Amino acid sequence: MGCDYVYEATQCNYDDEEDNYEEYVQRSETRIAIHVGDTGYGTQSVFSSMRGDFMKSAQEAVEFLLDRMPVLIYDGNFDIICNHPGILNMFEKMETWSDIEEYYSTDRTLVNGDDGDMAGYLKSVGNLRMYVMRNSGHMVPRSQPKYAYEMFTSFIEGTL
Repeated sequence: MGCDYVYEATQCNYDDEEDNYEEYVQRSETRIAIHVGDTGYGTQSVFSSMRGDFMKSAQEAVEFLLDRMPVLIYDGNFDIICNHPGILNMFEKMETWSDIEEYYSTDRTLVNGDDGDMAGYLKSVGNLRMYVMRNSGHMVPRSQPKYAYEMFTSFIEGTL
């Protein structure tokens, strides 16, 4: 596409504040709030920590969890990396999830934010809440902080 930014189809350049989280998590008030004490924070990341598992399927684990507890799977509709068609393809391969037939017969619904504007699309089947955040890339909470907060809060409260 001619763009250096790999997290969202609608953005070409990294924002200056893209990686300022390291400064934020080192602040004493942040460390107290997230209960990490004196544990150091460096340049570790989920990506580098899981590099060996990056291309391994998690389908079996996802199916196991779906039959046992509430699961929220979300993505942004402009996400290039974890795009929605890829997530839909994962569900097409499901073999043991007990609610797979209901999944195929259930439509997604529109979700409006507390402000009344459309925030995204939701498919609810059994323990699954599959949410596609509208106007968002890979970093959903960054692209749509208000709607991401509403999504997480309602999932945790059991109202999503």
